[in-house]
Amino acid sequence: MASACVRGSVGDELGGAPDSSLPAPSTVLTDQSLSDTAGVTTTASTPASAFRWEPLGEPGVGGRVVDLAIDPSDPEHLLIAGDLIGIGWSADGGESWHAATGLQNPEIGRITHHPTRQGEVWAGTMGGPHVSFDGGRTWELRRAGLPTPDPLSYTAPVDRILVDPADPNHLLAFGGSHREWDIAGSAAAFGAVWSSMDAGASWQQISEIADGTNVVDAAWLPDGSLLAAALNGGVWRSADGGTTWAASGQGLSHPGARAFALDRSNPLRVWAALGAYPSPGGEPVPGGVFRSDDGGRSWTEADSGLPRQVGFNGQISHTSRYHAIAVAPSDPNVLLTANQAWGDEGIYRSTDGGNNWVRILGAPGLPTPATAYDTPMSGEALVISPADPKVMLAGNNEFVLRSEDGGSAWADVTSDVTASGAFRGRGYSGLVASRAEFDSDRVVVLCGLDGANPLVSIDGGAEWLRPLDAWDHWGGCIDVARGTTGWWALLGQADIFNGIARFDTPTTTVTASRSVASAPRWTTSVGAAAGLPERGERVRGGMHAIVSIPLPGGGEVVLASVGGSVYRSTDSGSTWTRDPTLAGASDIVVDPAQPTTVYAADDRGVWFSEDAGSTFSMLAGSPADAVRLAVGSDRLYATVWRTGETGLWHGPRRDAEPPLGGWSRLLDEPSAYDVAIDPTDPQRIVLATNDHPYHDLVTSPGLLLSTDQGGTWRQINEGLPVNRVPTVEFHPTRPGEIVVGTFGRGFFSADLSRLAG
Repeated sequence: MASACVRGSVGDELGGAPDSSLPAPSTVLTDQSLSDTAGVTTTASTPASAFRWEPLGEPGVGGRVVDLAIDPSDPEHLLIAGDLIGIGWSADGGESWHAATGLQNPEIGRITHHPTRQGEVWAGTMGGPHVSFDGGRTWELRRAGLPTPDPLSYTAPVDRILVDPADPNHLLAFGGSHREWDIAGSAAAFGAVWSSMDAGASWQQISEIADGTNVVDAAWLPDGSLLAAALNGGVWRSADGGTTWAASGQGLSHPGARAFALDRSNPLRVWAALGAYPSPGGEPVPGGVFRSDDGGRSWTEADSGLPRQVGFNGQISHTSRYHAIAVAPSDPNVLLTANQAWGDEGIYRSTDGGNNWVRILGAPGLPTPATAYDTPMSGEALVISPADPKVMLAGNNEFVLRSEDGGSAWADVTSDVTASGAFRGRGYSGLVASRAEFDSDRVVVLCGLDGANPLVSIDGGAEWLRPLDAWDHWGGCIDVARGTTGWWALLGQADIFNGIARFDTPTTTVTASRSVASAPRWTTSVGAAAGLPERGERVRGGMHAIVSIPLPGGGEVVLASVGGSVYRSTDSGSTWTRDPTLAGASDIVVDPAQPTTVYAADDRGVWFSEDAGSTFSMLAGSPADAVRLAVGSDRLYATVWRTGETGLWHGPRRDAEPPLGGWSRLLDEPSAYDVAIDPTDPQRIVLATNDHPYHDLVTSPGLLLSTDQGGTWRQINEGLPVNRVPTVEFHPTRPGEIVVGTFGRGFFSADLSRLAG
């Protein structure tokens, strides 16, 4: 194992401020574009250099796509947005994607191109309005006049931003989340209507819709009237620029409108997509599509051919529901919508203005495009090109599809299918990363939540496979370890245990026509018979780490941190025994110089074992609640995240071992999460900082570099789209190269030798 390894998932808590009685932090040189809000000292900006983070190349998206947008002036310029994963942009119709930067909250709502100012784009986020002046490549926060940001909740969640068709400097922002992100204070700001008369430079609240109900979409009609959809609260209409609102749902089957689409050739025509409505005291009411020809005053059904089914036993998730609708700007007769009902997901097209619909994707007999992930095509985000009504994009929980023939044929524009049957990302990953591990220069294994369970490349990252797909398409991977005869993966997420898997490295077989990826052999340990929790069992304390310890006489010992305990196997995972010593165990690492020496962290401190984990002893003075450990050439490192004595610590690998007399804190940084020590230069340390989502603005400073063993620090974030970074590791065979995993934007790599200064 490498000396600095990520070990698992992010916890759910946010800690308090650091103890003011503790030593002051070391000097940190930070990017001027980042706020000094993470407990670091700002003294200068990072010098310009050729250093830049680039996507590692794993399959995209792997995270929930919530909106898609096409530049009205350039139909090849696309934007993609996700629920935790920020924004990506493409200048070639989706052939390649690039990371947008500058977002201070990557939890995105909807995207709006300014109708008259080319290149100006607005995005609603859970942290407030953001604007881009270069087509979505870089973004700036615009919160002046909104409530003061809160580190523990949302104070100004914005889903949709609209531009007044009569005044390009008049903007409205609507408080809500069409993803129903109703957590951590967000509901307190739902329903708010914020107005700006100075092109978004400042805002003031002018009204509230439906007594503070979540606004999931809004539209500004060409005649000057406004429509807003309140979540299960009906359609509301304003004729005075948003100052007052009145219910306007005559003709709708229920008050569950979720999205609007406008006919740009008819100022009074608008379509509404309705989700399933949780009727009080009865079965849910199915959704559908409705059209208004009088600016939203009244509505008529326009959904012939769309399913209108109630789910099994009245389950709303299995009831027909429509959360997205798109109309072709150049031909208002062409529309798309999608059924979100579990088990009946599919994309539907109308070519007669919504009167009749035909299923074009997601049914037996229809072509099924190859995708890296297996989520059904529910169509949470839909858009049709302004230049050609036959060009369509559809995004769901894990990928984006493109059609160029009106929906008959589709192709994944977030991943390529290679000749060997593997996948290659196009630059926009949405993975919540947890671990990267290497076997020489060839094999790379990535762990992450949801569909990354795990991802394996056998050619240095050019192509990727999902070797455990038959076990679970979507169950998460917390950690992975290289064993003596294969790989070990700790599976699960959100405290739900999914087993411990052992698998061989995949191989390829060359045939007469192409090389074909072969599925690896694998076995999974789970349940009481193996001495482990049951599959699907909630384990208090979560899953954090797995390591393999090679034994001098052959064989291996495997240790795993599950539910706060350390489990040990000596028979290739057939049986496991729980160690009673550690409580609240998190990380486990192996000393690369002495493989039978193991270090583990728990609620009380850092422990060591010299007998491959048979017995553990605590290191005196070590910090409690450490989340990550790393072994340097002459000392041990530990990070404490968000609680207690936060920051980066170092100390002896044995009590009173020279040259260190005890443990001390190198950096008082509350968001310190993972640490990597350069195996070729112990003076060089990279600290990854992470900030949990579900509050206004990201406060972690991203990646910090020290070249003097922790004396001074500088940020190294150039090109990194998000500053939530739970994993960092030096590549074992490429000196100076580091790989990081982000919370929501996948994996990136960079070469420190290209860093100036």
